[in-house]
Amino acid sequence: MSIAVVGCTGSTGVATVKALAALSPAPEIVAVARSAAKATELFSDLPSVTCVEGAATDPRGLRKALTGVEVAFLNAPPTEDRAELIIASAAAAKAAGVQRLVVLSVATCGYVRTCFGKQFLKAEAGVTSLGLPVTYVRCPLFLDNILGQAGTVQSDGAMYGPTKPDVPWRGVSTDDVGKAVAAALTGAGHEGKTYKIMSPPATWMDIAAAVSDAAGKEVKYVQVPYDAATEAMIGMGFPSWQADGVNELNHLIDSGDPVFGGDDDDFATLTGSSATSVADFVKAHAGVFA
Repeated sequence: MSIAVVGCTGSTGVATVKALAALSPAPEIVAVARSAAKATELFSDLPSVTCVEGAATDPRGLRKALTGVEVAFLNAPPTEDRAELIIASAAAAKAAGVQRLVVLSVATCGYVRTCFGKQFLKAEAGVTSLGLPVTYVRCPLFLDNILGQAGTVQSDGAMYGPTKPDVPWRGVSTDDVGKAVAAALTGAGHEGKTYKIMSPPATWMDIAAAVSDAAGKEVKYVQVPYDAATEAMIGMGFPSWQADGVNELNHLIDSGDPVFGGDDDDFATLTGSSATSVADFVKAHAGVFA
């Protein structure tokens, strides 16, 4: 089987390529990126991976990159027009003769009062209208964002955020996204299905306790105003639309919205194992906080 990963240099793209390459036997993997050189640098130690150039902004080039591929994973670019880019990628895949798609989406798809919810509702509707068999893998916030707190853990012994410290929520690690997507790409019976993959629930107090163990010192979680959180994200390089979108998700967590709760276990359905817990995720990245 020939499988393409479109947008392979982003965190979920890298995780998907590595998860596919770890299968035995590994499929033929076509890693599609705007820069084939960057992809080659990332995957030079994986013999089952061929790196090629292709991007949704160049439909003809992407169609060429996908010619001969049976199944393709379409990643979600971190741009405000990503709905249009995902749909363009799907159209190029169809034109290239790709038989089946797996598309990354968000847990809040359809929450039209949120930026991300509107973007991915449009993306899913556009891809579905093309008529190809498709599987959607919907994700909440990434646990990997916790690693962005390493600087203040080291300097202040604290993590900062606008969310209430005692409200449980469920995220997912990008490594788990890669494993789930790899299972959807290579397994049977996933056509026409939508999966929501999530870690076990945890509060920011739980996260602070796990980071305390990892850092070898007490680490506190400090709740800050939403405006301050938005300013901090913009200062880190987030565009304003994305910072606002993240805080819309934080507001949903604070309100106890079930989109980040419940007992969904689609990760186990896809992979046969449990998603990584916050405690195990932080333990695996302990060196970042020490």
